[in-house]
Amino acid sequence: MEYTDAVADVRASVERSAREGTARLRFDYFTLLGPTRALTASDHVAGRLFRALERRDLRRRMSSGTSQLDAPEGQIDFRNNRSLYGHGRTTVIWRLFVDGAAYGGTPGEWGLLDREAGHALRVDGPFWLLALVSGTVEVNAERPEQAGGLRRYEAVSDFRRATEAILHPIAPMSIDPRCDLARLPIEVWLDDQARIRRIVFFDFSNDRRSERRTELELWGYGELPPIPKPAQPPAQA
Repeated sequence: MEYTDAVADVRASVERSAREGTARLRFDYFTLLGPTRALTASDHVAGRLFRALERRDLRRRMSSGTSQLDAPEGQIDFRNNRSLYGHGRTTVIWRLFVDGAAYGGTPGEWGLLDREAGHALRVDGPFWLLALVSGTVEVNAERPEQAGGLRRYEAVSDFRRATEAILHPIAPMSIDPRCDLARLPIEVWLDDQARIRRIVFFDFSNDRRSERRTELELWGYGELPPIPKPAQPPAQA
């Protein structure tokens, strides 16, 4: 496959973002968009329409400068491979990821979530989405769409290539088994400095009907200090 300049630009956005050290984030993983069942011809049309309407709404919100995600603000620390975010709309569940290990609780009161996972990247942490961007093999538009001063790329990621581009392995993922792991659909939004502002991963069946969505939103590069490790060795959660 011949890689275009757009593919190289999208891949390089991960390194450009990491050079800033830290960023503010919002993260929401595997949001259900539709039922998982056998598809009919009407489902296929409805799925494409739903996706088009959702993208129109995302473009409108990005153009207005408002956040996409109804989630608490968190932080990512690129240099130390750490992240911290809250998940949930009523009861907020906090997650801390330190060098691939996952903790739950509240700041200062962390419990280790999974000793068996080792240093594998879990799907409830944001770093695997960055890995998917590093694994980009195709960009569908020669000229990216402009929205709110950002460039939006529709891209395709190869899971194998993504796993080769990162320090820690990606833990087993709950991706729909009908997905083609060599052609995972993602959207990448870049700012005027070619840094990542938003990543969207669509959990598709092979006929392109979206059923789930995972989103990472980044901003405020370099504004926050590094994320510290837990002060005490955490107990099993």
